[in-house]
Amino acid sequence: MPVQYEEILKVITTYIIPILSFFFSAIALFQSRKSRKVEEKLKSLELYIKEHQAKKIEDKQNTPNRPNIEAKVYKVSKESYKAKIWNSGNATAYNITASIPEKYSVLLMKNKFPFEYLKPNQSFEEHVIYHMGSSPKFEIETNWEDANGKKYSNTELRSI
Repeated sequence: MPVQYEEILKVITTYIIPILSFFFSAIALFQSRKSRKVEEKLKSLELYIKEHQAKKIEDKQNTPNRPNIEAKVYKVSKESYKAKIWNSGNATAYNITASIPEKYSVLLMKNKFPFEYLKPNQSFEEHVIYHMGSSPKFEIETNWEDANGKKYSNTELRSI
């Protein structure tokens, strides 16, 4: 029984090629749906990021443009302490002073006061004398002015 190539070719073109093309188109359809879902998710993430950035810009515009001076005392070595005074606000502070009330028996050296100005996120340090009779908790009062000469103060409770 001789195999005729014409019949095999006819079967291949009639049945196998359409089945293969249907199979490949089904795979392509599945992949396009999958990529469309990924694209939609990407668009929603981009929209979320844009909304978040717009909110951040709006919040920045709505925050008051003013300086804010803060202070803390930290241990440098066994018996040496320093006060770090910094501007955590978003405007320059002028004529900065800091003090610790005498009732706490903690001495803040005043070699650098009044500090002429501190730009946002800038800081400076001053020596602190702490001894056995000093209170472990104490208040630091900072005073400053803004560019218009308006006076501000901040009192913070700190501990060593």
